[in-house]
Amino acid sequence: MSRICSVCGKKPLVINLVSHSNKKHLRKAYPNLRKINGENICAKCLKRKTK
Repeated sequence: MSRICSVCGKKPLVINLVSHSNKKHLRKAYPNLRKINGENICAKCLKRKTK
């Protein structure tokens, strides 16, 4: 499954996870995607679509 929203193009971000001792580790923050009719749609676009 591709982790990109088919409506707005939102994709995973690479962010720093900072510990208490200020060590930094890279990790990915994935968008909140749902598969609707074969398309990956993020929660924000889905909410905008239903209003």
